[in-house]
Amino acid sequence: MPSNSRPPDARPAKTAMVECNCLALRQAARHVTQFYDQFLASCGLRTTQFSVLARLKRAGPMTINALARELVMDRTTLGRNILPLERAGLVAIVAGRSDRRSKELHLTEAGAARLRAGVKRWAEAQARFETAFGIRRSSDGERARRRGQRRRLISRRRISPSSRLPRLRDPPSLRAGETSIRTMPGGRTPMSIDAAGVAAGPLCAARRPRIAALALLVAALLAACDEKKAAQAPPPPAPAVGVASAAIKGVAQSYNFVGRIKAINTVQLRARVEGFLDKVLFREGDDVHTGQLLYQIEKDQLQAQVDQAKANVAAAQATELNAQLQYNRSLELVKNQNVPQATVDQNRANLDGAKATVLQTQAALTQALVNLSYTDIKSPIDGRIGLTAYTEGNLVNAASGVLATIVSQDPIYVVFPVSQRQLEDIREARRQENGSLTKIEILVRVPSGKDYQHPGVWNYTDPQVDQTTDTLTMRATLPNPERQLTDGEFVTVIVKERKEQPRLVVPQAALQVDQAGYYVLVVGADNKVEQRRVATGATQDTDIVVESGVKEGDKVIVDGVQKVRPGQTVQIAGQVAAVPVATPALRDGG
Repeated sequence: MPSNSRPPDARPAKTAMVECNCLALRQAARHVTQFYDQFLASCGLRTTQFSVLARLKRAGPMTINALARELVMDRTTLGRNILPLERAGLVAIVAGRSDRRSKELHLTEAGAARLRAGVKRWAEAQARFETAFGIRRSSDGERARRRGQRRRLISRRRISPSSRLPRLRDPPSLRAGETSIRTMPGGRTPMSIDAAGVAAGPLCAARRPRIAALALLVAALLAACDEKKAAQAPPPPAPAVGVASAAIKGVAQSYNFVGRIKAINTVQLRARVEGFLDKVLFREGDDVHTGQLLYQIEKDQLQAQVDQAKANVAAAQATELNAQLQYNRSLELVKNQNVPQATVDQNRANLDGAKATVLQTQAALTQALVNLSYTDIKSPIDGRIGLTAYTEGNLVNAASGVLATIVSQDPIYVVFPVSQRQLEDIREARRQENGSLTKIEILVRVPSGKDYQHPGVWNYTDPQVDQTTDTLTMRATLPNPERQLTDGEFVTVIVKERKEQPRLVVPQAALQVDQAGYYVLVVGADNKVEQRRVATGATQDTDIVVESGVKEGDKVIVDGVQKVRPGQTVQIAGQVAAVPVATPALRDGG
């Protein structure tokens, strides 16, 4: 046979090789899809949602516009993917640091944990894929050899420092982004095709036109296989979705505000006389009662002043008695004309002066007794006392400032601002058909997120609007027997109706949002998906009130929303049971 003649089995071998590569590519594509779907299912995230978490982890807090530019997608699609992340607590939307009107996305601790778990699962899925297809990653020795070769070429000025060496593809092994098969008929080396559609391996050692021809041939074979399978494959089954029925439930409409806890009474203890502290009769942080002795200042000097004032009173009273006797005697003598009338008048003036002196000394005695009582500093209210500013042995006086502060504990105030518009909304929501107003209660949620167990009573509304903030100050009184609330603490104030009213609700998982607003996907009687725009109201647990758009009994999709579109036929895989309101009293508003 001439040397330039082609072996009779060369064409069948090459065709078999291309067909094997076609099957290998299809098998790899199926495994890639399977591993990727398993990875996303284990994370509970979509592709875009995983990209959002990864971008926030890498770049930190970002605005929604900047994130949309980074991920190259419109705000509507990005918002549709961010809403479930926010509900799940994986991201938080807060006001911008530079511009308070803009909103920034922050990655929460739960989001960072979900991202770490996703990266770990992706590594596991990648390892399974490499094991299934015999992928061989570059060893440390191969990487060191390539680095040495690159340094030698740079030193000889064969390549620039910014250039890279082409990856060696012989012997062919399946690397990241490639598909190959190890054995072929006739012992030939298989052809590998990377993700960009470029052929590699010993079969590609020829000139580039031959490489392009082989790549086009493989692409044509793949397209022919796709058309043949598409013609033979049955239509895909309808996607399965989970639904929940819209139901009437008892919902108490509520409004949330930011409030501050404020003590009803706050007393600052001060010294009113000068002296050294003899005793500090309390323990810092303890509860004290009205009249309880707290401080004692030395009494010796003030006691001496009291004794001196008592002596002055006694002397003044003796002088008064003598003046009274002189006056009485002169009255008897003037009747017989034994003394002149001037003597009587003088004795009367002396008596009046003596009485005035008695009153003056008695007032001085009272002042001395009051000063002596100031040496005992007692609690004027019931409450909790704070730190003492002075200890025993220190000199205190009126200029010493506050010795300690007592704050009342039970009951306690909660003060919160309400805008004029919010106040009108609350009044409109409370107004019933008969013109009366529904009763409300004040609830408090502490910073830990737990609800305070004692409801409050609304007892004050500021008669004037604060012109700087356009708000009214509201105040409620709360019992505080366990001393759980502290003066100055920030809390969430919930103004809530006392009685629940029947309202139509759907699960929050069914609510979707786009540029036009909120909507839900409803499964009709013929199992076709319908898109309905809704007007939402208050939320309660995992449900949200729907004012319009759906009716009681409508089946809204809560699971598998991303798999369907309006007008598509679906099959119901499961239905979440709803608990409707069945009590007639509640339906009647009683």
